[in-house]
Amino acid sequence: MDLRTPLRPRRGIKKVLPPFDPKSQEDQPLDLVAWINIRDRKMLMGLTAGEHKFVTIGGRRKYLPGGLEDEATALARTVREQVGVEIDAQSAYNIHVFRQTTKKGRHIRLSCYSADGLGLPIKNPAVLDDMRYLGSKDKHLLTQVCKDVFDWLEAAKIIA
Repeated sequence: MDLRTPLRPRRGIKKVLPPFDPKSQEDQPLDLVAWINIRDRKMLMGLTAGEHKFVTIGGRRKYLPGGLEDEATALARTVREQVGVEIDAQSAYNIHVFRQTTKKGRHIRLSCYSADGLGLPIKNPAVLDDMRYLGSKDKHLLTQVCKDVFDWLEAAKIIA
């Protein structure tokens, strides 16, 4: 084979995607979904591997060829990956959307959902170092956007 001859795609491959460019997403908001799971007026939170602050159970919406993954699907996927609970995407109800800008100027959009789940939350050690139900007195353990969620839930008298 002559190395100067361009390679042809194999049969069945119709479109070659451009290489991933992380700079193209730098100015995009960090689009997150969160599962609001309350027990005894405390909220289920996770400590992701290598981090020092607790975050909501959930995660980023994936970029798909047709655009962003829809929120209910992302919620079901991320909750299943983190704590093994099967979320009924049809029961997902948007409670509130929080927006914040990080110290580095990155915009965060966190959509919080209530949803029915099947199974008990069990920490996936590949994703989470720790998982706890936290209350208002534990706010010092949270990221800033999660503190905003807790403030909102406190004002609504959902957590204590």
